[in-house]
Amino acid sequence: WLVTQVVALERVVLVATRRQVYSVDRASLSTGTPVADNRWIVAPPGGAWAALVPFGNAAGEVTVLDGSGTPIAGRTFKLPGGVSVQGAVDDALVVDAAGTLQLWRLDGTAGPAIGTGRFVAAGATAVARIRCADLACSLVTGTVARPDGAVVTGLAVTTSWYFGPSAAFDPVGTRLAALSVDDAGRPVARVASVDPTAPVTIAAGSLPPATPGPIPALRSEEHTSELQSHH
Repeated sequence: WLVTQVVALERVVLVATRRQVYSVDRASLSTGTPVADNRWIVAPPGGAWAALVPFGNAAGEVTVLDGSGTPIAGRTFKLPGGVSVQGAVDDALVVDAAGTLQLWRLDGTAGPAIGTGRFVAAGATAVARIRCADLACSLVTGTVARPDGAVVTGLAVTTSWYFGPSAAFDPVGTRLAALSVDDAGRPVARVASVDPTAPVTIAAGSLPPATPGPIPALRSEEHTSELQSHH
């Protein structure tokens, strides 16, 4: 019934309906084969693998699949209670442990912490999060090796975080697209540069229409905000 996720891997597409996960062959687009119950999906941008993870922060089992949707031997493990899976980089899950984002390796062991805040998006090696203090929030982006690489102001992420990422990186992790609002409170799509070696630029455009049509064009916006590199 309700489709909540569609995740493309190298050879299959995984479709989640909140109750079940199905695998659909990319070449034939044949009828989906059930692969899991009561799980949702995280995967890195390249689609080489995916993880079937529990909802929320209850302790539960994680199953890692290869690019053909087949479970990988030795890649099933349990997460402790209080940890929720938010996304994935090339070689690890990104989890939220009581407000601190952390990597979780595919062998089931804990990796390094990324920092406090709320998960926004993950790329191949990039992670973005919202960090708030005294009711003021900033969008923080960086790599797994340098998570505090830059702070971007002028981009308020407004999506609901209902399932998975609320924004998306480009393939190289230097631009971030998200839903936001304009000065009149109307929803817009914004794309921000998050390259710590260059000044910030933000482009905006109206949301695509409900009926099929061309993608609206983006336009550059003037902002007084800056991309601040932390060395």
